[in-house]
Amino acid sequence: MSGTGRAFVVPILLGIGVAVAGRGAELALRRRRFPTYPHGQVVHLFLGFLAGVLGSLAVPSVLTADYTAGVFLALGTQQFHTVRSQERATLLHLDEESRVPRGRAYIENIAQTFEARNFLLFATALVSTWGAHALGPPWGVAMGAAAFAASHVFLRSRRVGEVATVAVAPAASEDDDPGLVITLRPRDDRAAAVLRNPGQRQALAHDLYAMLGARVGAEGEERRPEVRVDERDGSVTIRLWPVDDDPALAVRAAAGVPLLESVAGPLRATARRARA
Repeated sequence: MSGTGRAFVVPILLGIGVAVAGRGAELALRRRRFPTYPHGQVVHLFLGFLAGVLGSLAVPSVLTADYTAGVFLALGTQQFHTVRSQERATLLHLDEESRVPRGRAYIENIAQTFEARNFLLFATALVSTWGAHALGPPWGVAMGAAAFAASHVFLRSRRVGEVATVAVAPAASEDDDPGLVITLRPRDDRAAAVLRNPGQRQALAHDLYAMLGARVGAEGEERRPEVRVDERDGSVTIRLWPVDDDPALAVRAAAGVPLLESVAGPLRATARRARA
């Protein structure tokens, strides 16, 4: 190994380590976005490792003008798009067997998020490796941590509770198992448009079913959530029969449902214009 090559060993290893540590932190902090079963975690840790390798190797490729290596790195990043396509196809297949499906809009949102997080880990490793090479390993660690924190903020999903008030009450019914009714009231007209979106309503139904469960009805089948929208004011009511009738738990579950990117994007643009 040449002297120039040896100079990059520590920065490259540090960049890879920061990327893998970042993916581990994502798995711990974003349980609702990543699978919790062991095989799924191994896959995502390996993708974090791959992003770290590609991002770290990009630095010596550019600084040594090794553009052939740069071409292979570019081809390597295409794997992230392939993973997105595979994730989409897998979730669509699982959706066909789900009692309360996610819906295509929610699945596309998840697939986009997976791809974006891999590219941001690539950038984190690149920044960390460059910092370690140019300024020293401590700076590389600090810059990598700062880049990861910035990406964490950048990819934060807005929640339903940010655009609507959530109230829970027992359902008015004469049967022996009335269940609960969750009412979402939009804070303004733009929030009403969000709640009217069919994909967002399906995401609400899926997440509430997944987090709260469903009791079995008289017919011997689970009672799925019933979602209705009031077109006059955009409010949404969801009747459900959760395993646990705790109203506070239902409020937290509904308020914590993420807004889909295709829906939340216009809201963010409006908020930026209002601040300007």
